[in-house]
Amino acid sequence: MDLTELRSPDIRLWTIWEDETLLGVGALKRLSPEHGEIVECPPFGDHVPDPNSVFMTP
Repeated sequence: MDLTELRSPDIRLWTIWEDETLLGVGALKRLSPEHGEIVECPPFGDHVPDPNSVFMTP
């Protein structure tokens, strides 16, 4: 998603920080009053996928 899409009132954006270091970004897009969609946020920096992670794996 580009910056314009992320500014939509239907999008909620979260960041995860450890002190001054940004660890992750996630977003939820409201589709209806009862439904939402987790929006994929691409990895950044020197991120290396963890082969042991089961969170949001396809």
